[in-house]
Amino acid sequence: MPNDVPANAYTTSWIDRDSERSTSRVNIKQQIDNAAFIAAEALYVSAIDAVTNGNIWQSSAQLNTLASQLPPTGNAFRENKWLVRYEDTVTFERFTFTLPTADPTTVTLIPGTDKVDLTVGNGLNLKNDGEAFLMSPRGNAVNIYEVEYVGRNI
Repeated sequence: MPNDVPANAYTTSWIDRDSERSTSRVNIKQQIDNAAFIAAEALYVSAIDAVTNGNIWQSSAQLNTLASQLPPTGNAFRENKWLVRYEDTVTFERFTFTLPTADPTTVTLIPGTDKVDLTVGNGLNLKNDGEAFLMSPRGNAVNIYEVEYVGRNI
């Protein structure tokens, strides 16, 4: 049985002494099972860590993309995004992230704006579930205070 989460590529990012990031992407083999995948991943990370002097900042396996896994709609464009604005509940610093392939038909927009009503439906779910799962870059709880439908250039 192959990996429970099939992957075909692995990306590792490093931070250098100036806090600049560099990335390496490689293709990876399917393993017999998830335990074998985790063991092989750990050995690979250890091996590359031994021959580099930056700090490994992030690593992740990318899933295979099969034709049957394409979105069910022809309207899924990466350029359509939700711009999520949130704040740290302790320091009140503000941050953002984007979610690509936004579908504005799934939420209630505040009339006359491109902003999601965060008090009803999927907007409320995004706010509540996001606040329960996310933390700020400072390690504190967050308050999602605005979600806006935007294009590629924000």
